[in-house]
Amino acid sequence: VALCDLPRGSMVLEYRGERIRQAVADRREVLYRSQRKDIFLFGVSDPTNDDEPVVYDTTECGTIGRFMNHSCLPSTFMKILTLGGRMRLV
Repeated sequence: VALCDLPRGSMVLEYRGERIRQAVADRREVLYRSQRKDIFLFGVSDPTNDDEPVVYDTTECGTIGRFMNHSCLPSTFMKILTLGGRMRLV
């Protein structure tokens, strides 16, 4: 719950974590499950690279954004921006 009203379309934060390939994410998921950790792997299509999706692993390093919008009634949305040749999730 926000402490104040936010204008529609406002950027709340940047979703950040370690960018990894899908094969690495698959191995980490198995590892994290064996360690009984909560898993925060978020896959997206990279508009700068059609070959392979990018997965953001925020399980051990990432912003508070990994906790946002885990709801049946989400109040925010993710937008993919390309800035300086890099994909940004905001």
